[in-house]
Amino acid sequence: MQDIILPEVGENIESGTVVSVLVKVGDQIAKGADLIELETDKASLPVPAPVGGVIKEILVSPGEDVKIGAVIMRIEAGTESAPAGQPAPAAPAQTSAVQSAPAPAAKPASVAPQPAAAADHAAIPSKEEAGKDTQLVVIGGGPGGYAAAFLAADLGLDVTLVDLEKNPGGVCLYRGCIPSKALLHAAKVISEAREASEFGVTFSEPKVDIDKLRGWKDDVVNRLTGGTGQLAKQRQITMIQGRARFVDSNTLDIDLVDGGKQTLTYVKAILATGSRPIKLPFAPDSERVLDSTSALEVANIPRTMLLIGGGYIGLELGQFYAEMGCKVSVVEMLPQIMTGSDPDLSNILKKRLTTIMDKIMVSTKVTKLEETSGGIKVSLEDKDGKASEETYEKILVAIGRKPNSDDIGLENTQVVVNNRGFVEVNSSLQTADPSIYAIGDIAGNPMLAHKASHEGRVAVEHIAGHKAAFEPNAIPAVVFTDPEMAWAGLTEGEAKEQGINYVAVKFPWGASGRAITLNRVDGMTKMIVDADTERVLGVAIVGPNAGEMIAEGVLAIEMGATVTDVKMSIHAHPTLTETVMEAAESFFGQATHIYRPKKK
Repeated sequence: MQDIILPEVGENIESGTVVSVLVKVGDQIAKGADLIELETDKASLPVPAPVGGVIKEILVSPGEDVKIGAVIMRIEAGTESAPAGQPAPAAPAQTSAVQSAPAPAAKPASVAPQPAAAADHAAIPSKEEAGKDTQLVVIGGGPGGYAAAFLAADLGLDVTLVDLEKNPGGVCLYRGCIPSKALLHAAKVISEAREASEFGVTFSEPKVDIDKLRGWKDDVVNRLTGGTGQLAKQRQITMIQGRARFVDSNTLDIDLVDGGKQTLTYVKAILATGSRPIKLPFAPDSERVLDSTSALEVANIPRTMLLIGGGYIGLELGQFYAEMGCKVSVVEMLPQIMTGSDPDLSNILKKRLTTIMDKIMVSTKVTKLEETSGGIKVSLEDKDGKASEETYEKILVAIGRKPNSDDIGLENTQVVVNNRGFVEVNSSLQTADPSIYAIGDIAGNPMLAHKASHEGRVAVEHIAGHKAAFEPNAIPAVVFTDPEMAWAGLTEGEAKEQGINYVAVKFPWGASGRAITLNRVDGMTKMIVDADTERVLGVAIVGPNAGEMIAEGVLAIEMGATVTDVKMSIHAHPTLTETVMEAAESFFGQATHIYRPKKK
């Protein structure tokens, strides 16, 4: 008997209401068959069966509110639940979405024990010894995949990299991190030109050549991906351009981009297939409805746009379009933009965005989208149940991303996929299948390129026979809006939830000489300090170049630095990084440029 739990159906959705139950006890259903219809704050959508079999018990009824992760049915799994002839999967290993720890010696509680197959690990045999086509195949050429492939080749392994693109890069280089930052740089130049009048420098109104801007963005992408392609050749990595699917634990079928097919056998595999944008089920199929990929194509600058979702992807793109002259509004279902971040940071960002964007609507949900001759008509409902309608030329849907774990043949292996679609791994990134590792977005949150790269290197080290585990104390997060937001380690909310005796200290950038010379005093540096040990548990920064500055916080947390260590490290003057030092000084009530006595 197997429990069927309500899976994650969208970013920040914690529960839903059962509209109808689509099966009954005794029904024989196939994997993927619809079980219930669920209504959430964002959409009504069906919930499919994760396995096939016979329904034995139904634990929900129409009208009932159900939380994500709750058991909704029990099923006697049939032949579709596990491939014939396969051994039973090993005990599920928890996803290595590691939480920050207060000291370097602390190990994340979320890391599971290593599968039995990983114990007494020996170096990987050659492909000739194993009778395979390649020693290591990496499936997916993003920042995790190509970092893994490159290190494996550097360690002397025979490596094959399978990806749809000609050169490594993945979503990050082709359709994510890099092109978005190129566009945001252009937006920042426009913003700075406009604001320079405040200190006596004026420019004529900037004119944007969209075709040239798009071409420059594409050139940035081509330069970087051309470089990764050259590095792959120099390392003698075999590149296969196609889509891979597992036949069994050591065999892939690959649909080649040129139309052919190829079978590849391997000793070990690293799964790095990444993620894709979550779609809004009731959104019309229209060129007026954009996601993070199509928005980066910058087909044109619309007159009006509604950004659905107040997370980092949407806000970055929304700010670009706003600076280009589009009248942008934001709607977020939850009470604050950048949910999960420190409100001290997100409130500063919101204050600036309100001067650039038309409206920022929080605690508001979208109930309907309808295409009309004039654009997309949007039905909205606020927290008090008040309904309204507005028409926008374009809609940008940015409500999160989902892992690419479906339709790649994992059911033909021993790999375990959890109810949220993430592949479960241990601290060495090994799945329940001894031959297969998983890294990056597919292996759990946070979905960040730099996390994927480090996981890729850990997986390769383990495959090569070294003792290696992914156990960071801090994974930095950066939002490249203006002002930038960045944080590492524990947020104040997390410290409070964990019952830690902490002190939160802040240094406002209005007291920073360098910030004043930049005419950007809307920033803040914040530090979370263990009140008992005085160790730095978390650092959060909002302001220009926060993404560059956060590295000091990461190092402090990883090295188990105390607030005294940071205070006594001489920081250059005048710099924004001085604010980190003065935040540390303020813990003792000794910051030079603010007066804040230490609390007794």
